[in-house]
Amino acid sequence: MYYHRIDVPNDIRHIIGKTSIKKSLNTNSFSEAKRLFAPLYAETQALFAQARNRVSLTPKDIEILSQRWLKYQIAEIENGKAFGSFIVYEKYDVRAEADASEEVEEIHSIGEFLSRALESGYLAQLNWVGRHVDDLQSSNNLLIEKGGECYRALTEKMCWRLLELSRLSLNRYNGDWSTTPSALVSRSDELLSIESANKPAMCSPMSQSTYKPLSEVIKSFIAYKTQRGDWDAKTLSDVEGMCGQLMEYVGANTNPSTITREQLREFSVLLSKLPNNYARTARFKGMTLLQLAELSDSEDIKREHSRSI
Repeated sequence: MYYHRIDVPNDIRHIIGKTSIKKSLNTNSFSEAKRLFAPLYAETQALFAQARNRVSLTPKDIEILSQRWLKYQIAEIENGKAFGSFIVYEKYDVRAEADASEEVEEIHSIGEFLSRALESGYLAQLNWVGRHVDDLQSSNNLLIEKGGECYRALTEKMCWRLLELSRLSLNRYNGDWSTTPSALVSRSDELLSIESANKPAMCSPMSQSTYKPLSEVIKSFIAYKTQRGDWDAKTLSDVEGMCGQLMEYVGANTNPSTITREQLREFSVLLSKLPNNYARTARFKGMTLLQLAELSDSEDIKREHSRSI
């Protein structure tokens, strides 16, 4: 089994909480491991960059993030009708006159419990939404200081979102599909301040001139691996090709800390759509990755094998 492993730099180990990061690539194939390497490497470098700059959130960021989570959960409910996760099922016995017992199920929204948590403060709220907050950070490639002001604010906001979701779930369970959730997620597609090319984060300003672009990060890493003698000529060529594709997709001058997991997932999907041996085919010369993927979708073209991507 192949793994992606990288040492955490000394200056941010106390923030990351680890001396190294190790993640299974879930494959025994060397070529498949190489395909999975570039997105994971970019993701790890983005995490390191955020740790050094202590990314914090504006009130608008917190609103956008919480709405992103809510939008995803609503889609799960609308498509799969998975109401149970957000409704409390309470069962109790009712005694009849003949001392026979009958089990009755009553459905309640978890709103009452969430209202108490909102009144009780951070620790009570964390019990309800802590897992969701951490998942939200992970899916948006963020690193927020746990227990800090921004983390607490996001935790409280997520409690309100969970309250709204529980009410919607209860309505759906009772057959009421008339209520529309669109107003609840109207800002979910907006960019966070750190995702905007022209606007730095409020609590952790980061000048566009101070970050190390993705191209330089990749160049430094390749130089390091080459100096160590870790790669043969073919591996070096494969890695350079993959990293070149990544830079074409997200931009060579991109700030690594702004690359999201969603972008990396989309990049991986894009690679799976590329025509077989497109780099050595005259017909495809000069075409971008997106153009190649669109052409492959529209025509019956043999695609790259997953092991060779």
